[in-house]
Amino acid sequence: MSTALRLLDAMFCNGDNRSSDMHASQTVKDTQNAIPLRAFQTGPSTKALFVPHLAELMKTMADEPTFVSAVLSEDADAADELVLFEVWNGSLDQWLREQPKKQYRAVYDDATKDFVADKEVRFLSPVVLQN
Repeated sequence: MSTALRLLDAMFCNGDNRSSDMHASQTVKDTQNAIPLRAFQTGPSTKALFVPHLAELMKTMADEPTFVSAVLSEDADAADELVLFEVWNGSLDQWLREQPKKQYRAVYDDATKDFVADKEVRFLSPVVLQN
């Protein structure tokens, strides 16, 4: 597991709550959120080609009614590794029923298949929400 995935795993899978008194936090019981986490290993020559496609995918996802947010980050220890963290309203089952079938995802997959050397996909479940 990459450094970035280990950090996200520690922060989001183990319930690490670093809330301050100025922010409200709550333990999640009945809240349903699908949280896909994707790690991409690109090459030095393909990262610059890949990122604009991923940015366009994120813009398109933002138009979906159940979309909450998405963040694309690069690993500080491995610049060719990117991590996409998404948050969607609804259950994981709902996300899996609806999102993989979207035409814009097929277009993105086809356009980027040669840019990614390796990809890992995980689904996270919120333990504590902080706002």
